[in-house]
Amino acid sequence: MHSKSPAVAALKAAFPHTIPIFAGFLFLGMTYGVYMRTSGFSFWYPMIMSVVIFGGSLEFVATSMLLAPFAPVQQVFLMAVMIQARHLFYGISMLDKYKGTGWKKPYLIYAMCDETFSVNYTAEIPEGVDRGWFYFFVSLLDEFYWFLGATLGGILGGLSTGMPIVFRAAFKPTPSIALPQQTVRLSDGAPVTLELRGRHDPCIVQRAVPCVEAAAAVAVLDAALEA
Repeated sequence: MHSKSPAVAALKAAFPHTIPIFAGFLFLGMTYGVYMRTSGFSFWYPMIMSVVIFGGSLEFVATSMLLAPFAPVQQVFLMAVMIQARHLFYGISMLDKYKGTGWKKPYLIYAMCDETFSVNYTAEIPEGVDRGWFYFFVSLLDEFYWFLGATLGGILGGLSTGMPIVFRAAFKPTPSIALPQQTVRLSDGAPVTLELRGRHDPCIVQRAVPCVEAAAAVAVLDAALEA
């Protein structure tokens, strides 16, 4: 019988620790992807940024910076350092644990995020499981969850489910105009003066429906053209 591969054993040991992170990263990543699409970016922006940056807070801020009319490089760099500075302390705490991990160490450093740090620092690795592979798969799975969520959000954020658009519309009550107004009598076309006494507010429901539908159609078309 062949012994189980160290990588396979480590993957099986690491996966259960990442299930709660999967639940959070999937939906938060989808939120980020939808946010990118509604901001006017193509779906591949969140997909690539989730891999290249892999920092949730920084990725949300990066979206605003990409939309800014002027964002100097030094400002972007300073903002990134301020947001991600906590990872420096994560790294110091993991120095001993990441010793002897070989070629995996650069990726472990790159892929460290809040959730990955919490698992890798506190997890009790089962006996016989290679800790380097365990740390590697925790990091890889967490990044994949975020990548999956961001990609799905980027794709679904640009699609319509076909559900009807429902919203509320409020109208200011239309008052009767008490001032005399010049108009025309329809029967013979003669000019007459229209003067109302008391309140005779017209019902605008019949007029409002086509106006609101037309305004909503224009707004949807404008959003489609921007996308």
